[in-house]
Amino acid sequence: MQVKQETNPNLAVTSKPTSSKTATASKPSTASKSRGPSSRKRKEADSPATPDVFPFENHGFTESSKFMTGFLNQGLERLGFLYEDTCGLNKMLESKLKKAEATVADQAAIVAAKSHHYEDKYKAMVQEHQAALLKVAQEAQAKYDVAQVQHEHDMASYREGLKGSVVISLLQARLKMAYEARATGLECPSWNVEAWEAKLRDLGGDPVKPHVKPAVEEPTKAADADADAVKDAGGNADGDAGDNIVEAMTEEGGAA
Repeated sequence: MQVKQETNPNLAVTSKPTSSKTATASKPSTASKSRGPSSRKRKEADSPATPDVFPFENHGFTESSKFMTGFLNQGLERLGFLYEDTCGLNKMLESKLKKAEATVADQAAIVAAKSHHYEDKYKAMVQEHQAALLKVAQEAQAKYDVAQVQHEHDMASYREGLKGSVVISLLQARLKMAYEARATGLECPSWNVEAWEAKLRDLGGDPVKPHVKPAVEEPTKAADADADAVKDAGGNADGDAGDNIVEAMTEEGGAA
């Protein structure tokens, strides 16, 4: 972009260019050395202009206008280049910004998807863990209930077995005593030997073999047998009490 130069033909230059020689500054005297700053300022003002500055006072209007037109054209050209560079840089930055925005949007979508995925996975793991804990607790409770029932059943069986063993032992003792008394010729009407035998068979106890009387007895043994018979006769009251105990225990065992 350039500025069109227009010249006026009717315009005449009346001023003559001055001499290109510039006046040199006079040497400062010894008296001016004491002035320091003022003399330095005067020296700077009297110094010749730099080459980059156009000396308008030494040229006419036409030359000055040409110089100014060229200077403006150069400035406008540089401004045009700067504007084009700025526009290109702006377009490049806009394209990069759009790409960055798209990349950021994609990354945000990826992060959101990963977040939802891990959140769902965490929820599934928590639910699975809770289900496993609940299953283990239910299995442990079921095993505990089964063990409790088995323990109660075993204790009941043990108590019943203990009662049966005691009853069987008492019945066997009573039957053995009754058989021995019969062998000596002593018979007690209160002893229900047949009922004892039947009860012993029902309980599964070992039967008691009847006492067999020997064929020949010595006198001393006969005397001892008579003494035992007298003792047994005297102990009928105790025998009746024992019968009551056996009957009570047999009834409890039968009810069980």
